[in-house]
Amino acid sequence: LARGDALAAALTIPKTIAEGDKGGYLCLVTEQGMVKRVTLADFIPATIGAPTVIGINGKDRLGWVFVTRGNQ
Repeated sequence: LARGDALAAALTIPKTIAEGDKGGYLCLVTEQGMVKRVTLADFIPATIGAPTVIGINGKDRLGWVFVTRGNQ
């Protein structure tokens, strides 16, 4: 993390997805209701660096992050 950054969420990715079954999504929801869905196929390679997955304004906060198949 860079100075001023904060860890917002940590989660485990199911082994089947991490090993190639990238048919799922990472779903992020803020306290003010903004929702972003990112395919795990796009997200997993980006974790090598320090990716910004969702931009949140100063009055909002990340509330929930979870892995989904997209059909729930």
